Amino acid sequence: MEPSSSVYNYVLAALKIKPAFESQTAIPSGTLISATELQDSVLYILESENANDVAIDLQDAATGSRLTLMLRAKHAAIALIGKKEKAVIARYGF
Repeated sequence: MEPSSSVYNYVLAALKIKPAFESQTAIPSGTLISATELQDSVLYILESENANDVAIDLQDAATGSRLTLMLRAKHAAIALIGKKEKAVIARYGF
C-alpha cells in the first residue's frame, strides 16, 4: 500500500521543507521527477516507467518557470532551467 500524498505534504510542511516544484497536473505513479538546484540553474531529471507517454506540466519554485513536456513511455529526459533566463536553457529527451 502506498502512503497518501497528503501524508507526504504534511511531513514536508511539519519539517518546513519547501518542494522544488509544483505540479500543474497529477503525476502518475511510475514517474520520477528530481530537481537539483545549482548555482545558476535548476537541473530536472525525469524518468518514466509507464507503458504510456505522460504529460508533464510543472512550475519550478526557484525561478517560477513552467516546464511542460511529453515524457515518452519507458524513457528519461533532462531539462536545465537558467535562474537568470527563467527559462529552459538546455534539454535532452523531449
